[in-house]
Amino acid sequence: MKIYKKISKENRRNINPLNSFNYAIIDGKIKTGFLEINVVKHCNLSCRGCSHAAPTIKKDLMDIEKLEKYLTLLSTFFRCKRLRILGGEPLLNPNLETIIRKGRKSNIADKVQIVTNGVLISRIEKEGRKEGRREYFFFNR
Repeated sequence: MKIYKKISKENRRNINPLNSFNYAIIDGKIKTGFLEINVVKHCNLSCRGCSHAAPTIKKDLMDIEKLEKYLTLLSTFFRCKRLRILGGEPLLNPNLETIIRKGRKSNIADKVQIVTNGVLISRIEKEGRKEGRREYFFFNR
């Protein structure tokens, strides 16, 4: 269970925006470090210490219509520094490009971050170059 602390206006400048335990209410919106979205449950690796149980879970992808609905609703009262897309292995989701675009369009975060093991990184780098963009990757093994 996470414990959240309400930060006074005077102390807002002292909070670490990437610490999920801190939040502030600014301009009527809850502001925090990040929001994590699991876009796929399975993985291409079988790491022993996997905290998501990805090696043992069957293939399951996030529904894009539901994601768009939830992000639109959430963006009315929530804002974060990073929208973290993860899983299992998010690069296994064939709709990842659409998910990234919907995340950006929702304007819920300053940046989109993809948490990946990096094995399939070439899949998205090709697409990112087509759009003239590079995503912010966080490699986790």
